[in-house]
Amino acid sequence: SACAYQTILTASVVTVLFNANPLMRYDGYFVATEVLRIQNLRQVANSELKRRAKAIFLGIEDNANSDLNGYVRAVALLYGVCSGIYMNLLMFSIAAMLAYKLPLVGILVAAYYINFSLNQKLGALQKYLFVSEEAKQAGMRARLVGVVAFVLVPLGLIFAPTPFRVSANGLLSVENEHQVRSLVEGTIAEVPVSLGESVTAETIVARLENSELNTALNTAQAEVTHARLVRKAMVDVDKVKYKQFTYVLARASDEMKDKTREHEALHVPAGMQGVVAHLPFKNSHGKFVHTGEPVATIVSGMSSIRCYLTESQMLQCFCEVGQPVLVSASGDSLVFYEGTIASIAPTAEGEFGDAALTQVGGGEILIDAETGRPLEPLFRIDIAPQDELARDLIGRRLLIRFEKKYEPLGWFVVRKLKDFISSVSVK
Repeated sequence: SACAYQTILTASVVTVLFNANPLMRYDGYFVATEVLRIQNLRQVANSELKRRAKAIFLGIEDNANSDLNGYVRAVALLYGVCSGIYMNLLMFSIAAMLAYKLPLVGILVAAYYINFSLNQKLGALQKYLFVSEEAKQAGMRARLVGVVAFVLVPLGLIFAPTPFRVSANGLLSVENEHQVRSLVEGTIAEVPVSLGESVTAETIVARLENSELNTALNTAQAEVTHARLVRKAMVDVDKVKYKQFTYVLARASDEMKDKTREHEALHVPAGMQGVVAHLPFKNSHGKFVHTGEPVATIVSGMSSIRCYLTESQMLQCFCEVGQPVLVSASGDSLVFYEGTIASIAPTAEGEFGDAALTQVGGGEILIDAETGRPLEPLFRIDIAPQDELARDLIGRRLLIRFEKKYEPLGWFVVRKLKDFISSVSVK
């Protein structure tokens, strides 16, 4: 049924949305030409882009579109730029998908696909700048543009400093962490505390409801009352029954104490003094809670962040004790916290403990699936947060950014490609 659902979705919704994209020559493109009232929009856009490029870089005035008004020129220029960006992104996305899905064949096909597309475009540009009659009108200017385009720009891109920081996934932990678990089952009636609230050991963090426990407690109380009344009535009437109901009253009292404790367990206390870090049922009124299921997490003490860097990453960044770093939560990269490196130490060669940071757990650290050991040496970095981190970040992956040393952009691309190939081969 899941396969059928994906097939139907792909054959209907995805197809309609893909066809509605005006940047490709499908239904959306022809709708856009009618709405914009520009026939042959793609040809007009390409022609306008070439005309502007010739005027700016070569000083050649092309009057091919002289009959077009300002509106058509502006729309065509905007469409040409957007279409060019989209087509290149699509090309690289398809190449990446092929490389990811088919580890060896896909990488070769992707490399051939990109090389063929770029060679076709660059070959046409080179032929125009150095051979065409039109470029000869610009004289030395065309050759200078060619030298810049084919020599200086590639060299500049290769040796330009990488604008990125070295980043790694990390986890936030605290000195003391206590998971508050329910001792009985029931449904959530109230969660009277909030995230970040300071609590004592007796503070109630969740109130549950259980009609069966209520009934059992009322029944136990009624049995105690009944046994007590019968026992009192038999004190001077029947010594045997008096003694019998003495035992009945004792058993009923013990049962009532057990049911009372179970009923009191519906009010779940924090169990330790600290700060509320996690409330899985905060907005889940009426949700069923099983016995032993955590209803809150209480933390206390100093917080710290741990992450792991490879030897290659250590050489690329400024990683020393006391060095400042930036921290952000996974999925919320716009909010940054500051931290300071507290310690650096190589990890042991045994089994890696932080599974959430490995590729199996959705992280980036490559491990051997059989032994659980990292595929390359790692260094554990402990970071002391300078700001008070949100307590709900405990247990979540964080993104730590280190100041990067100079690295040529060309080598950065090659290294990332090698890392990508390694991750694909591991999967």
